[in-house]
This record gives sequence, structure tokens and C-alpha cells, in this order.
Amino acid sequence: MCQALRELMKDEIQKDIEAGRAEGKAEGRAEGKAEGIFALVAAYREDMGLDDRTIIEKIAVRFGLTGEQAKAFVSPNPV
Repeated sequence: MCQALRELMKDEIQKDIEAGRAEGKAEGRAEGKAEGIFALVAAYREDMGLDDRTIIEKIAVRFGLTGEQAKAFVSPNPV
């Protein structure tokens, strides 16, 4: 009975598996992008001595972010 049910639902199960993989890949890409942006912010700040406003402008342009999104990478923990 259980095997017969699996056989009937195999297409649905496969779609769910593929959707889960796609979601996982998207999350991984987003996390990797965020890590890269944080590393670039650190390099701009430490190696190049740029101020926060300039860094926000640069990462917004480079990564296609809004000013608010870019600001969140520069000042992730506002006081």
C-alpha cells in the first residue's frame, strides 16, 4: 500500500524535491553575495579609508541595491 502511494505521488514528490533544491541554491547565493558585500565594505573602510557615505554609494551601484539596502551592509547594527 505504501509503495503504491509513493508510485502515485512520485511526480509530486519530485517537484517538491526540485523546488527545495532551487530554494536552497537561491539562499546560498544570497548568503554568498552578502558575505562578499561585507568583505568589500571592510576593504573599502580598512584598506582604502573610505567614509560610510561613499561606501554606501559604491556598493549600491556595484550590487544594484537601494540606498537603504546598502546602508544595512555598512551599518548592520545601528545604535
